[in-house]
Amino acid sequence: MKKRSAASSGASPEAPVVIFVDRSVGRLYVPRALRAAGATVITHDERFPEENTPDAVWLAEAGASGWVVVTRDSAIRHKPNERQALMEHGVLAVVVTARNVTGPRIADLLVHALPRILEIARTTARPAIFRLNSSGKPESMELGAKRHAGSRVRRQ
Repeated sequence: MKKRSAASSGASPEAPVVIFVDRSVGRLYVPRALRAAGATVITHDERFPEENTPDAVWLAEAGASGWVVVTRDSAIRHKPNERQALMEHGVLAVVVTARNVTGPRIADLLVHALPRILEIARTTARPAIFRLNSSGKPESMELGAKRHAGSRVRRQ
């Protein structure tokens, strides 16, 4: 039996998943690698040329637009204004938590994880946050989880 395409069945084609690459992930290697792998990518600097755009501002736009945020800011779920933006605007974020890795290695991890990230984007209720460690497998994180006793807290 021949499988019917979305066009022939009358269903509208699925919109592409857009990946928003935060400045913390890198400006060159990651966007290039993701695009070469077929992903639709918007970088922070393409959308927000102002270098000091507050995270809550771009998180709000990413959530409202349905973009998947890729960042290295693992504290994003703990900072009150950023956590609020994540929650209010239904952001789906992938936090690269791999330590001591170069831009090309982060790009490799994300390209390897891209099929799973796209699946997560299409099937996961938002807001949601996933971590991507050096294993390259996205894992769900609790949004806004409390820090464990003894964890380092960055002072500002």
